[in-house]
Amino acid sequence: MMRQNTPKVLMLGWEFPPILNGGLGIACYGLCNQLKNMTDLTMVIPKVDAQYALRNMNLIGLNSFDFVKYFSENAEAFFGGDYHRIHQVETNILPYQDISTTLRDINQSTSYTTHTTDEERRNINFDLYGGDMVNNVFNYAHLVNQIATKNEFDVVHAHDWMTFPAALKIKQTLGKPLVLHVHSLETDRCGTNSKGIPYQIEKDAMTRADAVVAVSNWTKRSIVRHYGIDPDKIHTIHNGIEQISLTEQKEKKPYKVVSFLGRITYQKGPEIFLEIAKRVLRAVPDVHFVMAGAGDRLISSIEKAADINISNRIHFTGFLNKEKVHELLSMTDVYVMPSVSEPFGLSALEAAQYQIPCVISKQSGVSEVLQHALKADFWDVNKTSEYIIALLSYEELKKAIVDNTEKDLYKVSWTDSAQKVKELYKKITYN
Repeated sequence: MMRQNTPKVLMLGWEFPPILNGGLGIACYGLCNQLKNMTDLTMVIPKVDAQYALRNMNLIGLNSFDFVKYFSENAEAFFGGDYHRIHQVETNILPYQDISTTLRDINQSTSYTTHTTDEERRNINFDLYGGDMVNNVFNYAHLVNQIATKNEFDVVHAHDWMTFPAALKIKQTLGKPLVLHVHSLETDRCGTNSKGIPYQIEKDAMTRADAVVAVSNWTKRSIVRHYGIDPDKIHTIHNGIEQISLTEQKEKKPYKVVSFLGRITYQKGPEIFLEIAKRVLRAVPDVHFVMAGAGDRLISSIEKAADINISNRIHFTGFLNKEKVHELLSMTDVYVMPSVSEPFGLSALEAAQYQIPCVISKQSGVSEVLQHALKADFWDVNKTSEYIIALLSYEELKKAIVDNTEKDLYKVSWTDSAQKVKELYKKITYN
């Protein structure tokens, strides 16, 4: 039985600062930073950086975990005898790419078998961020299950498809209640016809879970529509954001800046952003557009910008770290998020904190939170362009949007999100 005030939680994550491929790592950090004050929290991730450890929370990274010492009583059984087999695939695959187009044929992998001593086993580097993504996911599941069998906890909480096999394995082994947290779906990333490995993992896990957390009602509807999951076990808990205080005035520039921030993938609508830029520049020529991020559509986006003759007005920054993101936001006049399907969209909240008026896709979860942002269907390039032109041209409109959006931000916090998660733990454990 779970103790009423301090539930013991085993949380499974894939990204955590400083490793940030998108909003997942930011969301996990924000939630943990509050949940650690309400629960007895242990989180297991592939790779940990001591700089980002949180007080009152046990953060385990498989990259630095001494499995031989931890399982000294049965080390041979854990490692499968005196031999271990390592498979390496020469590819750099990230969790939100389309696996069907990035996995290489297994025949291209390097496979070798070695005899290992206890000392060598201690130095095995479980690097799960490169190579064969699916294999890494199941390696993670095996290792985390071993850790779970040696710990006491009341509930398992897993974030996104990469950790779902591990969560199911623990549920099967120990019978613990399971909460799955959905920050992104395969049908968002690759289209509603995608039925690849991540989709199958998501569907199987959500079917068998005790509860599913969706980061928005948009995501909840997608789970019901595309995965056939019972809506009664899906709980919408919006992401939060850490409140910041802006003390410096924005730099005065002789031109306006319109920014896009996110992975350069189909899901985020980079081609749509370029079409929007083309239309805005016809009405307001002295505007600079910034596309910040990396992804599989980056090269094609650069080529498209050249094809439509706007290369002299658009800047491609590549991936930006936290400091560079804040630097960009401090000089941005309008933020645009034209996502085709966006489970949430934390970057829009960040932009709003910098007193930037936001024009966002109706097909997003953050539109449920930023009620005063200007919204358009992702395909409605004309309406989005008109909104941007108006914000660049009329200072009073811009100020009104910023002031009203600021009121929306007061209602958003990770403390509130964490409290709702804790209540869900109590509900599924007592039932």
